[in-house]
Amino acid sequence: MAMFQLRLFGGFIVIDPGGVEIDIANAKERALLAYLALNQGRPLSRPHLASLLWGEQSERRARHILSQALSSLCGALDDQAAAVERGKQKVSLHEGVISVDVSDFQDSVDGGDRDALADAVALYQDGLFSDFQFSEPGFDDWALALRLDCQDRAMAAGLAYLSETAPRDDDADDMDTGVTIARQLLRLDPTSEPAHQALIRLFLDAGQHGAARKQFEACRDVLRNELGIEPNPETERLITAPRARTAAVAGASESETALSTKAEIPSIVVLPLDGPSDDNEITYIGEGLIDDITTELTRYRGLFVISRESTLAYRAGQGEVPAMCRRLGVRHALCGGMRRVGGKFRINLRLVDGATGQNLWSERYDLAQGDMFEFPDEVASSLVANIAAWLDDDALARARRKPVHNWAAYDHVLQGQAYHQRGWYNVRNIFRAIEHFERAIELDPGCARAYAHLSCARATPWAKNRKIEELDPCLELAYKAVELDPLEAEGHRSIGAIQLLHSNHELSEQHFATAEKLHPGHANILAHCARLHTHTGDHETAHGYLNRARQLNPLHPAWYWEHMAVASFVARDYDAALTGLSRMQSHSFYDRLYGAAASAYLGQERHAGHFLDLVRQERPSLNLSNVATFLPYSRTADQTHVIEGLKAAGLAD
Repeated sequence: MAMFQLRLFGGFIVIDPGGVEIDIANAKERALLAYLALNQGRPLSRPHLASLLWGEQSERRARHILSQALSSLCGALDDQAAAVERGKQKVSLHEGVISVDVSDFQDSVDGGDRDALADAVALYQDGLFSDFQFSEPGFDDWALALRLDCQDRAMAAGLAYLSETAPRDDDADDMDTGVTIARQLLRLDPTSEPAHQALIRLFLDAGQHGAARKQFEACRDVLRNELGIEPNPETERLITAPRARTAAVAGASESETALSTKAEIPSIVVLPLDGPSDDNEITYIGEGLIDDITTELTRYRGLFVISRESTLAYRAGQGEVPAMCRRLGVRHALCGGMRRVGGKFRINLRLVDGATGQNLWSERYDLAQGDMFEFPDEVASSLVANIAAWLDDDALARARRKPVHNWAAYDHVLQGQAYHQRGWYNVRNIFRAIEHFERAIELDPGCARAYAHLSCARATPWAKNRKIEELDPCLELAYKAVELDPLEAEGHRSIGAIQLLHSNHELSEQHFATAEKLHPGHANILAHCARLHTHTGDHETAHGYLNRARQLNPLHPAWYWEHMAVASFVARDYDAALTGLSRMQSHSFYDRLYGAAASAYLGQERHAGHFLDLVRQERPSLNLSNVATFLPYSRTADQTHVIEGLKAAGLAD
């Protein structure tokens, strides 16, 4: 069967197998073809397609219009009409009938080799579906999600390409391709620090030091102006390191060079441990130990530590570490492996220079189960000692949480954390996490860490149903955690979050401040702190916390977007609020409340009604009189701002 071509990037174009463009004048027929083509081989229900594009019509009328549109499309495809399977309940486009540039783009990104990544970035164009001028909430939501997904994939493909080994000096074409890709990424997202870093490196490799300096200044200015943050220490190192080398060549003293090095702020990523893929115990213990080491390192204010959530996808040999460091924008990496030797666990660790791939420090540990309690702190201390040239003495003073002393309890804590970190969108994992934390407490009633994590795990379903009474037992658990260990940051964070929801803003602020003091570089704690500032009327500070958290955790979980959306709403930036909500993988009625209000303020009545209909399905009794329960603002004006938006969207008294 001959293949049609459908181009969606840069505007809708259909070309028949003979190379002739097919005119499909009706916008919704074009949208229908695009949707079918991007779901080739997948049966789609007629009610779904009808509501997607004709949601304002009655169900019967929408089904009738859909049938007409399908007939029209089959006619436009001429002798290929049989390619569309039109059943009474299901409709599908046979796989292989139409080649779609968006699908080709996605395949190139997933292919992973360097040429495919370059092809993907070259194929991508912004403004997907921008030529569809109708307003249908169902289709618009799908189109926006696809648009954002393609943009994210283009950014990921470009950064993956740029993180590969630098081009050879004589490979001008490779150099030009890298510069083109980096600049395209910056057009998509001017605040992408890894893209700025890549462009700086390319200029330095080409000997264009002036251009590299200007690019650094552009990076610094856009991060300050747009996000209110300073560049990652690794970004500044790119500029200072060449100056230090030049000074040494010109005859600078060793003390001057050392001083330049000492002024550099260290940055590090702790990569997952390699181990046998079929040994589940090794896997979760290794993940737990890496989490603990990362947590310990975040206590050092002099260190920039990439969040653990952004490292789970990286498992590599030594030769790949420099590329990972470039991708994550850090100067050092801790990596290694873990396996069983006799009745013990053997852990090999090495601290790697992200620029050269050289080992700066390495150590082997043979640990019995009972030896693991102090292991993360011991490793963190060794690492800091090896990069202490960059740290002030007072940065070495830090709080230490109370260790677990019962191996069985510690084992259950680690297993619980492994499930909990994967459980935001999977309730089964949450229940498993709760079981492990409860078992840890049975085995060690003094385990503050288990109480703190159990508090958070039990509170997770609340993010969906927003039943405030369900949080009281969680609050008791969090208070128990800090009673057992006043330095348990997760316990303080949980108390701060729950007291905020009860509108106890002063108590919330106290505990969030304590959590931040204990873990000044912990991305998730910073992101949660942002919620307090949003609900106490300081959206600028909230955005600052969230931007810092995103810098520490480039691959952050989707719930960051909810916090960004609410902060943007409070700032009256409704477009940004809707964009943030669209990036979430799963929604609750709470998210849709803000979607309805933001859409209403933008005059998007049908979108506002769509959000509100979904809210009513989950909360039939919700009205303007009781909605304030879900809006714990300290300022009446901010609460009223949300309620007035919901009133405009159609929420009744």
